[in-house]
Amino acid sequence: KTFPATLKEKSLVVVVFYLSWDARSAAFLASCSEASLALKDDTTNSSPLARVACDDWPDVCQLNNVTSYPTTKAYRDGKFLKDYRGMLETTALVNFIRLLQLPAPVELKTLEDVTSFKEGLMSTGGTNTAVLGLMGPETQEEVGTFTSVAQELQGNFLLGLVKDKELAVEICSSYGCTVPAVVLVKRDDPYQPFKLFPGKLGHKPSLLNFVRLASLPVFPELTPQNFPSLFSRDQPFVVLFGGRGEELDNVGQIAATGELPVIFCQMNVFSPDSLGAELLQFYVPNAGLPALVMVKHKTGGVFEYPYPDDLSKE
Repeated sequence: KTFPATLKEKSLVVVVFYLSWDARSAAFLASCSEASLALKDDTTNSSPLARVACDDWPDVCQLNNVTSYPTTKAYRDGKFLKDYRGMLETTALVNFIRLLQLPAPVELKTLEDVTSFKEGLMSTGGTNTAVLGLMGPETQEEVGTFTSVAQELQGNFLLGLVKDKELAVEICSSYGCTVPAVVLVKRDDPYQPFKLFPGKLGHKPSLLNFVRLASLPVFPELTPQNFPSLFSRDQPFVVLFGGRGEELDNVGQIAATGELPVIFCQMNVFSPDSLGAELLQFYVPNAGLPALVMVKHKTGGVFEYPYPDDLSKE
């Protein structure tokens, strides 16, 4: 009886449904407690996080279509908004909720707004990307598509909309584009700091796909956290093990061209307990450094580049 009322107490409520005897639930609840402290509103001394024990309230969990544990769902103004599908840890959950607390899209009215948006000041660290929609008064269809994409991706990405054409033209001049345009800015990618959407702005599926894929760094360090996103692209991995300086720059520049249908990434091997050293030994025992290795997960094929001393594009 109290569940619907609880959802209406705040404009945004994020509920964790769990089982009290489940080990995964217990581990995630510890992260939720940390997240709740990080998200606490200083004015109301409250957090948007709530929790429901499904062994005590099975009817509530059933009504909310909870079939696995823990499950986290977001509600806006008392109505279901979306499921949380991120990692079961504090930072990812905090970022998800902080992005849900912002408008979708954020309207950017001045150059200062755009600068703060690109630098991540508005997202408070929730994301390393900023997606700019640069529109004008004659682009109502494109504005509608961009707004719909922003709402669908809310919680994972932050999209900002410039509707003043004069300001949009000024921003476009920095990126070599013309209005209307969508620019994805990546603060964590030195090899490809921004990318322009090449498709038709009125086509929602293309724009959704662009934001999800283009937001990934073109030459990231491979970690357990980003592996699922990279693996979902269904392409072979090309991994540089033990690269330094010019070697990293050369492979990064090749990756940034997007000319090859592979996923470039790098792994550190210099600490004895590093995952990179363990993987390299598994893929290519007794390999020298640096080592450039292609891994085809579908077939299990592993191929070492035979000229590790020449990693230039040519």
